[in-house]
Amino acid sequence: VVGNGPVGVRVVQELHRRAPARPIVLYGAEPLEPYNRVRLSSFLAGELKLEALLRDLVVPSSALIECRYGCTVREIDRESRRVIDETGQSQTFSTLVLALGSAPYVPDIPGISVSGVYTFRDFSDAQRLYARRVRSRCTVVLGGGLLGLEAAAGLQRQGMFVAGQGVGRS
Repeated sequence: VVGNGPVGVRVVQELHRRAPARPIVLYGAEPLEPYNRVRLSSFLAGELKLEALLRDLVVPSSALIECRYGCTVREIDRESRRVIDETGQSQTFSTLVLALGSAPYVPDIPGISVSGVYTFRDFSDAQRLYARRVRSRCTVVLGGGLLGLEAAAGLQRQGMFVAGQGVGRS
């Protein structure tokens, strides 16, 4: 299973429930154990600690489940039924599940790649935004989707002035 977000973990849980003797390898690009991304805004607001995020997504404990956190899959060889990770290690598979989640949409506008522009999708994004409070008291949130609104609310609860703009609106 490539992807240790909520869907990847749920797949591992269900595979293990249905076939507990089946070996499973779970890859996750982030170095953390699986965590509840939905609650990242509460972490950003200072309402939750990391332990609370980790409690919600639990990989079954089994000698047959190997978790490779902080390890990105770089290549899939469908013909030989192998994945190759960033270290060059090859892993054979009988079934491959890609549970990669989504990536934040970053509009192609001038200035978007300068220092101080952040996305809000994963734990490292939340940490960067949380740390930003030390250097700034004002944040502009671009995007009115669920995570954008939650990030804005979390930053406001931390005492930040937050201005917002929805993408694609006039």
